[in-house]
Amino acid sequence: MKLLYGRDKYFIGAVKFFDVNKDFGFVASNNCNMPTPKYKQDFYVNSASFIEDDAKKEGRVVVFQIERQESGKKRAVNVRRISKSDEDVALALSYYGDHEFIENKDNRKINLYKHTFKPLRMVADKVKHIIENDSERSPEKTAEHFKFFVGHYKQEEYSKDRYIFDRQFSTGEKPIWQSLLSIFTDEERIAILGIYPTIVRYFDDVSLIQTWLGQKLSKESNLSDWQEVNNIFENIPKECVAFAQQHIETLVDSKIKDVFEELSTRSDITEDDLIVSGEYRQIHTLEMLYVDYDKQNVVSKLLSYLRLTSKKYEKEIAKCLVSVKANRFKKKLTSFVGKQYNAYGRDAFFTYLNSLPTEVFLSVKEELVMFKK
Repeated sequence: MKLLYGRDKYFIGAVKFFDVNKDFGFVASNNCNMPTPKYKQDFYVNSASFIEDDAKKEGRVVVFQIERQESGKKRAVNVRRISKSDEDVALALSYYGDHEFIENKDNRKINLYKHTFKPLRMVADKVKHIIENDSERSPEKTAEHFKFFVGHYKQEEYSKDRYIFDRQFSTGEKPIWQSLLSIFTDEERIAILGIYPTIVRYFDDVSLIQTWLGQKLSKESNLSDWQEVNNIFENIPKECVAFAQQHIETLVDSKIKDVFEELSTRSDITEDDLIVSGEYRQIHTLEMLYVDYDKQNVVSKLLSYLRLTSKKYEKEIAKCLVSVKANRFKKKLTSFVGKQYNAYGRDAFFTYLNSLPTEVFLSVKEELVMFKK
């Protein structure tokens, strides 16, 4: 047997197909650890190629060596299923990054990362090695490496612990993440915080956290940024919480004033609409037969802002409701003038007038005078 790359050289692939009756098939692989620029690689196999019959199954991820036959054709030999042995784990790690996919039958791709066993600690050490030996290392490149690593693991979209490092913070794997993050510069940590705010729980440097918060809560930041920071208060030092709350309240204040101005031009806002309680809001929304999405959006925006601040804005809410009531009265009055000779329209207007509390009626009295003029 003439092994093309030597006795100690093994490769990973997937059985593309194997026809038992014709005694031939192919193992698909890529050019990882091979001195060839062509990514896609297919290797001929027959029964003699396999040392395990179970490895012949289509789609099976296998380990093999390469033999050059007298005809010059390359044949996969010593084909077996990939295992959890130290040797196979080390081999699987060599495919991390640019060689994780194998193009199999019908252009289907097999993700080797999902089909091979690799302990988290060993993968983290691999990532650490890549970062430390990156000749173009920068905060942006390091963040890319880290994001690529984290992206291999399941995300719990609607969970508080969305990412793997969140879920493992209180487990035995926590030191793995601490070890990886320990090689990062402050600039690299801030770059990673920009992608994964919740990883702040692994940092205890107050100065670093405040620097990041200052960037995160800049004048260009938006509601989503403020909510992200608000959600991690339990994971950062108390002095950082106070620092963030002060910034958020300043940013929120200017936005709330704009929303109140917008609400004050409407006639369909009620006092109930401005109740911040999430439970009440859900019940109130379910009870509505018709949903005005334009109104719902502006009210939801206001309530989202109010949840981020300790200020009550009671005066602003009261002033807004007065304007809304005046707008509503003006709208009813305008409708009445157009329908004053219509008995139904006339009765509807006077029914509305009778339903108004005295103080509300007096508050819109000026509108009557102005309208008459």
